[in-house]
Amino acid sequence: FRRRRVGVSAQGGASSVVEGFLFKWSPQGDSNARFAFQLWEKSNPGSPVVDETGLSDTALVLTELEPGAYQWRVAAIVPDEEEGILKVWGKVEEFNVSE
Repeated sequence: FRRRRVGVSAQGGASSVVEGFLFKWSPQGDSNARFAFQLWEKSNPGSPVVDETGLSDTALVLTELEPGAYQWRVAAIVPDEEEGILKVWGKVEEFNVSE
């Protein structure tokens, strides 16, 4: 039995960029993590608006999002000698874009 701590915590908010939304996250455990980011309209979870993998930065700014209800999440991705790749998703967050 082997235990390894891998995870991510995230938060979102306003950006200094006009009409921008800031998404930031921090690895929990393994500091060599890369990240994946997904954003989708709440009414259409099967079709991500943004789906990025292999990110090394711990923040992302998105602009020009259409008005609506959105959900997003971030994953920590780390290499593992036995498992190959470990990918652990953080909790799903929600926000609304108004007109």
